[in-house]
Amino acid sequence: MDALVELIDRQVDFLLQQRDSAAFLIQVEPLLEALRSEPQLAAYLDDVLQEVVRIVDDMEGVDAELTSELLELRSELVELRAEADDSSVDPPSELDSRAVKLQQRLNYKATLAYFDVWAASKPEPFNADGHGGLAKTLLGILQNKDTAYLQEREAASAAETDTEPADAATVGEPPTDEEQSGPRSDPLVAWRRRLGNVQRRYDYAVRLLKLRARTSSGLALLKLEAVPGDLNPPARILDVDGEDTLSAASDLMRWVSSESYSLFKLAWQERLDPADVEVIDKRVADLRDAVERLREDLRRRIGTTRSRLALVNRFKLRCEWHDRERMLAVADDDRLSGGPEDRLTGEFARYLFDAGLSPLTKPLAGGLQPDLLDPLASFYVEAKQYATTSARGDIVKGVAQVLDTVGRLRGGPYAVGEAFCVVFRRGGPYYDLPQVLETEAYRLHLVLVDLAPTTEVGQRQRDKPIQIPAHASRIRTGGSPSIAAASPSRCRIPREKPPALRRATDSSPACSIT
Repeated sequence: MDALVELIDRQVDFLLQQRDSAAFLIQVEPLLEALRSEPQLAAYLDDVLQEVVRIVDDMEGVDAELTSELLELRSELVELRAEADDSSVDPPSELDSRAVKLQQRLNYKATLAYFDVWAASKPEPFNADGHGGLAKTLLGILQNKDTAYLQEREAASAAETDTEPADAATVGEPPTDEEQSGPRSDPLVAWRRRLGNVQRRYDYAVRLLKLRARTSSGLALLKLEAVPGDLNPPARILDVDGEDTLSAASDLMRWVSSESYSLFKLAWQERLDPADVEVIDKRVADLRDAVERLREDLRRRIGTTRSRLALVNRFKLRCEWHDRERMLAVADDDRLSGGPEDRLTGEFARYLFDAGLSPLTKPLAGGLQPDLLDPLASFYVEAKQYATTSARGDIVKGVAQVLDTVGRLRGGPYAVGEAFCVVFRRGGPYYDLPQVLETEAYRLHLVLVDLAPTTEVGQRQRDKPIQIPAHASRIRTGGSPSIAAASPSRCRIPREKPPALRRATDSSPACSIT
């Protein structure tokens, strides 16, 4: 581990010693290549990026939930005020003049017709500033329609009573808390309350995303990975018939007006304007902070968590690629103590010990006995094995056992943030397991180690794997919290600038493996 820390410090220190901005930016790519060249550090970097995915997973899940509520509010608004239904309005014509078209476009974006078009569109990916999704735009349309309605009602009331118009500063403002706390005989009052609740929940989720992004080493890594593309953008290959000339020209104009172009000019020693210098200074300062944040997180992982998921996945690959026959021989050797499951678990325990952990085998914890537990590293493993035609019940039982034991460990000195259910396949069907199940307090990773003889590999290719999904249901075992499924395989890590992030939520429906 000391060698890894030395490698990180040596590479990072060399980069930070580059006082010239151009030299600093050019050295970013060699730093990343040096870190990626070491397999264990490469695994840590992948873990860092997965944590970035989870940050925006949370925001996208909230956005999806609020979008569903806003669709309900849109339907209720039409029921309460039939005149508010302008969903049949056509979009502005392209034949009108620019001034007329601009006004028509603004008017159209305040209609339920535009609401429906936006709600049916693909959500924009969220970035670190909280921009993206669908809910914000849908919320704004409903708020604007209600504000316009209040303005019309106040104007009509003023005309009827022949009094002075209301103060311009208050016209169209939503009802105050005192007004909303009064009698709720008007259904629109309850409707506005719900709309206001959506706004407050959305604002909270955006603030949470921004706070987590500020301290995210994964976001820092994405910022660093964007630098090589800024200094030397990939060549755009044009169609030989010239049909994409206008598109290419438009892309070029956007690039020339972007911050990336300032970095490009610096790297290739082109003349810099004062605006370029300001952009470069700000970007380099941000990247220096990003390098330090990434270094500290990598050092923490090396010194404490050892990147648990990376360790388990590396054990899986070692068994499947290089140690299949020996592992099968160990499981079948009746001269060794215990059964096949105990022997395979013992092999895993030795692997973890060699990796720097100190796992205990079947310690008594909370009245139960986990297969492996490292109290110092908060590392929990439950192992199962099968070689029969059906092992679904055993796998489900193993997950329930993890939930039961980890639930009893909560609040004590041995509480864990990550748990693992490692399933050894010695034969029988191949099961496609959800990669991770999430609770309010910890994550449960499910890893299938395929030790089946090579003679069964072809059969696995012919027969479709049996999927054990995480269905939307609740499970209560040993006081453990309900769990929600998350699938990292569905997550994407785009490379837009600023780096965009992706998908899930703490408030997603509770799920269990069944």
